[in-house]
Amino acid sequence: MKFLENLYRFLASFGFTVILLMCLFVILVFGTFYQIDNGIYDAQEKYFDSIIVLHELGPLKIPLPGAYLVMALFAVNLTLGGLIRMKKRVGNVGILITHIGMAVMVISCAMTFHYADRGAMQLYETQTSDEFSSYHDWNVEITKFGSEDPSFVIEDDAFSDLTGKDARTFHSSSIPFDVAIHGYVRNCNAYPDFPRKPANVELVDGYYLHPLPKDVEAERNIPGVYVTITPDEGDPVMAILFGLEREPFSLEVGGATWTVGMAKKRWKVPFTVTLNDFQYEYYAGTTMAKRYESHVTKTENGADESIKIWMNHPLRYKGYTFFQTSWGFRDGIEGNPVFSVLSVVRNPGDQGPLYACIIIGIGLSIHFLKKLFEYMKAESKRRTA
Repeated sequence: MKFLENLYRFLASFGFTVILLMCLFVILVFGTFYQIDNGIYDAQEKYFDSIIVLHELGPLKIPLPGAYLVMALFAVNLTLGGLIRMKKRVGNVGILITHIGMAVMVISCAMTFHYADRGAMQLYETQTSDEFSSYHDWNVEITKFGSEDPSFVIEDDAFSDLTGKDARTFHSSSIPFDVAIHGYVRNCNAYPDFPRKPANVELVDGYYLHPLPKDVEAERNIPGVYVTITPDEGDPVMAILFGLEREPFSLEVGGATWTVGMAKKRWKVPFTVTLNDFQYEYYAGTTMAKRYESHVTKTENGADESIKIWMNHPLRYKGYTFFQTSWGFRDGIEGNPVFSVLSVVRNPGDQGPLYACIIIGIGLSIHFLKKLFEYMKAESKRRTA
């Protein structure tokens, strides 16, 4: 019991708070320098989304707590020290409310981390869509010919570790064959069998995956994998799947045609968005955009609503937020059809930080006013003394 009591006091102490803040500072510094050469996405995964980080310092690998672990411990520290252990009296009302606001902030951040979906919707004028795709997550999709939706989806988390000859087989009752994946390459191109082909490279139908340097901008990396498809009855078939392939690999099994290909992870939205008109304006004498905005129609259950989306003025509806992010011309040639890129976020904790800041503001105001009145009262007594 003595050990548990001492552990409780330590986890609820200000000293533990200071230790956690110092750890966050160290992780922030190391993560910031890491992103210079490796990009924001990799830095976030390694230092901020992890429990333990192996930081490379020359030839040494130093284990450090990741930001996820630090924030989890901070939530424990806040609960024990700021809510449970704090004395419940009138004089501490402001501080108690402030800590409640901080707890709301931590909860909303946890909801965002675990449940938020982020991607983009690209639309040409008059084009309509009800889905958005991830910036950097690619899935293997298996679809029966004639069907709009995939019959089986293998998400990238299930095969992105299968580099080299390591393989993993995937089964599903919705498809009449097994799919074995190996040779994952994060960024690559599919090349034909030229004389300069590297030695010991696997060829499939005269092509192979040629690794390219990893781009620091994660969304620019185009992955590829080798797959072996084994029908319930018949011989295995090998294929290459590549993110920029024009057509997915197809085969006939069980009297039906199936396609197997790589596509960015996608999410449906419960309404459609149509880009009616895209407007842009350059700064005089330059090709730098001064203003650009999307005029869209949101359609749900037959009801239309006209909305304008522009910088810092997103569309918010049913937990989805559409931001005006960028735009361009097809094939990068001015004069070609123009497209608009809308960043889409589905975040159940979207309003949490706002509510947290309001609660914290109320708590700090109560506490500061209490201190002000105490000071004024003490000054009044001093002057009349």
